[in-house]
Amino acid sequence: MTQRGGKRPGAGRKRGSKASHTLEAQVMREHLIQEVIKEKEPLISALIARGKKGDVQALREIFDRVLGKVKETTKIENEGLPFQIIEIGKHSPEKENK
Repeated sequence: MTQRGGKRPGAGRKRGSKASHTLEAQVMREHLIQEVIKEKEPLISALIARGKKGDVQALREIFDRVLGKVKETTKIENEGLPFQIIEIGKHSPEKENK
């Protein structure tokens, strides 16, 4: 009887192998990087020109690349009152003992 599913020895993609579309994407990415390196001056100038015209996306891209992305912070205030932190989804052994 031939097995038609489940775990079989030698089944599936071999460890470390890559799909053809992944290999094509890598080649395209390398080509794009080389083209950007060749054309970096006009690309940077165009981005700066868009930023000068008030393009918020261009400004954000410039500042994120030069200064780094701003880290999102959350400030928790409770006006000095105590508060309880509740962990959701954790198994609590205290509930079993009661």
